[in-house]
Amino acid sequence: MTKSEERNIFLKYLSKIYMQNPNLEITSDTIYNELRKFNIEEGKQTRINNESLVGIQVKLNNRFAGKCLSNGYFWVIENRAGKKDEDYYNDIINGIKIYVSIEPENLYRISESLFNFMIQENIIMQCKVAKEMRNDVLVLRVQKKEDAVKVSNYLNNLHYQSKIKPNPFLLDSGKVSMAMDGILSYNSTLSKLIREYLKFRKKLNNLHEVSEKDFANFVKAQLNELKQNGNRAYLNVYNLKSEEELKNFIMIGELIQKNINNTLTHEELFQYQKSNNEQIISPTSKETPQYHKSNNINNKNISFTQEEKEKVLYVINRLSNYYSLEEVHARIMSYINTGRTEFFTRRDGIRYIVEENFPPYKMKNIISDLGWNAIISASNATLQKYGINQLYYAFNKILNNGGIDGFTNQNNVRSYLGFVIPPELLQEVLSNKARENNFSLTAENITNIIISKINVQEKQRSGRK
Repeated sequence: MTKSEERNIFLKYLSKIYMQNPNLEITSDTIYNELRKFNIEEGKQTRINNESLVGIQVKLNNRFAGKCLSNGYFWVIENRAGKKDEDYYNDIINGIKIYVSIEPENLYRISESLFNFMIQENIIMQCKVAKEMRNDVLVLRVQKKEDAVKVSNYLNNLHYQSKIKPNPFLLDSGKVSMAMDGILSYNSTLSKLIREYLKFRKKLNNLHEVSEKDFANFVKAQLNELKQNGNRAYLNVYNLKSEEELKNFIMIGELIQKNINNTLTHEELFQYQKSNNEQIISPTSKETPQYHKSNNINNKNISFTQEEKEKVLYVINRLSNYYSLEEVHARIMSYINTGRTEFFTRRDGIRYIVEENFPPYKMKNIISDLGWNAIISASNATLQKYGINQLYYAFNKILNNGGIDGFTNQNNVRSYLGFVIPPELLQEVLSNKARENNFSLTAENITNIIISKINVQEKQRSGRK
């Protein structure tokens, strides 16, 4: 069966679901779930079962101890080749994705062999193994096209066959498939485009007429709106909050469209990867979409509501149920630096909340605001209890080694400060406050800024009385 036939089967399968259940909301979550469970076996559509792979994750974790981590759903192994965190994530986020579909009985053997090969070759990479069976049970990112070719050749030469096939919207490369995304997820973006396509067909009362070619034309029309007009309605429909998200969304849409039309080659995919940090749209396009400046990731004038603050606190609080506070802060900073939501577990709806509400710049601004208010509260309590010299001492400790134990913990003010903001971000907040006030960053200057802020708050409270 051809990929074209598989794509048509999948789209018609979805349309049938919504024709038989007209009151069922068409959501990208439902489509994503069906996409990862979709399989064709002996010419017939099948659905991959929910077989647990936790035992395999544990076995891999024991085998590669010290090189791996878990986000609660995916087990992850990385080879950073000595790169610093930010440099590594900046490189790997725009890497080439390779999807490997393997049956459970072969998963450990193939994964162990692959990881050993990549480590021996010193390939900069990140690989993920899912917690339960799906058609993209093993996904990896590599930094360079030469490494993508090397890895795909290695896997294609291994002696294994699998009845599990990758989803048909990816670019074939022998036994494996390839794609590109960036800070967005390829499959999540595909699911959103299919969602809007099915909604469009439902509105016209012709869901029964869906096809891959019609879907490709729909995608092309959507991308044209985003490229030419920067249409605000379209940006809202797809929840695009920054220029980088828009850029990645358009790139993924073009890859999907070209793959359906059988015009996408490996060289062109590699060219997208090369150009991903250089242009807003595609390697060959010169159009630049008009994007509302308030959504620029570098814009400091970001507003947020009390409800959004509470959602961020919920995320931090729920994460702390699964990880140490140090690990929670590390995951938050990794997300802020890379935009990759996989640092957040799906449990308790954490990742969904982040994806739908908080692009990196917004999460950083909200946590910075929460941290600033927390340090004012801790400073006020310390000043009242111990006086100004203790406050000098507290800020000296923060600036010298990041420690916050110079503050009192009366009414848990110090505990809350340490909980709500990562130490490195707290340092950045203090540095920004000093710069905004045209001061050098010293304990005395920060203390004066804080006391001034406390006095303003006290006057405001008195005025309300």
